[in-house]
Amino acid sequence: MLMTRNLLTFAPCAARVVLLTIVALSGGAASTRAEEPNQDRRREQELAERIAREKALKEQAVPAAVAVQLQAQVQAFGGPGGWTTDLGTSFDQTLFGADRPAADRPNADTTARLTAVRKKGEERIEKIHQIVGLSAAQRAKLRAAMEADVGRLAEEIDAVRAGYVGQKVTVGADGAGQERINQMQQDAQQCVRLMAAAFGPTALLFKVLGDTLDERQAKLYAETMAERRGTVWKALIGAALLVHDGVLGLTQAQHAAVEALLMADIPPLTLELSGQRSAGGMTAPTGLVMLRLDQAGEEKLGGLLDPRQRAVVAALAKQLGEPAELQAQLIAGGILEETP
Repeated sequence: MLMTRNLLTFAPCAARVVLLTIVALSGGAASTRAEEPNQDRRREQELAERIAREKALKEQAVPAAVAVQLQAQVQAFGGPGGWTTDLGTSFDQTLFGADRPAADRPNADTTARLTAVRKKGEERIEKIHQIVGLSAAQRAKLRAAMEADVGRLAEEIDAVRAGYVGQKVTVGADGAGQERINQMQQDAQQCVRLMAAAFGPTALLFKVLGDTLDERQAKLYAETMAERRGTVWKALIGAALLVHDGVLGLTQAQHAAVEALLMADIPPLTLELSGQRSAGGMTAPTGLVMLRLDQAGEEKLGGLLDPRQRAVVAALAKQLGEPAELQAQLIAGGILEETP
């Protein structure tokens, strides 16, 4: 202590502050050591509680994937009884992503939140303009039809969304909460498909287009779209046959015959929304080619492929699942138009 007083006497003002701080800290070390046993006991208690929660999770009769979710939620919310989720919020996140409203605007108008869909409609009108050269009046008419489609889509979404807004479920061992979440996810995905097909052949924009374009424009548009679809479809056929060349083993004559068979019936590819095709990756278009080839039937394929090759095509198509399910995925991915 005498040495400390001497140091304080001769030290500058700033140094005195530092020295006083050191002395204070050294004086508090004893009290800190006195608290260490209590801290150790608290840590042991927390560890015991965590072990108990993890043991309770292991004993719950739920699927492994759900158990992982439960464990994470238990650690986050501090209890083994399950976790609670807001279905309305989850529904909105699935549909709108970054466009969902802030927490203080949970009842935001759905029409205003369909910004991504509206952007796709504007892109489609712009594509039409690039092909035929729309007048200002024609463009305004198509934009009005597009807004009507967005409004109709918002009404369909709201009808589904109403069943989840303000609804909360707790996910626990009985599985009832998880079933409710699964149903919400299925309904949300159906709405995602509706959003992807908002401007398909059933849309008002599509129906109004025929009355909006004059005869010259309508002919030019139809020919241009058919040519573009043919070009894209031929490229997809070539890519699919190349991917499966190792198992199919087609001769050059067979390749040409298969290509001609598939080109005779070009599917309604979504050229105006071609940017969406990346969402499905290359697997989905390749799968579409194999599905269409298999659907050609034995009568047409029997003369083109040998029995082994025909069996390979059938097996590849079967791996894709049900045709209706694949078509729904392709529509949602922006690869196919939804036909009336």
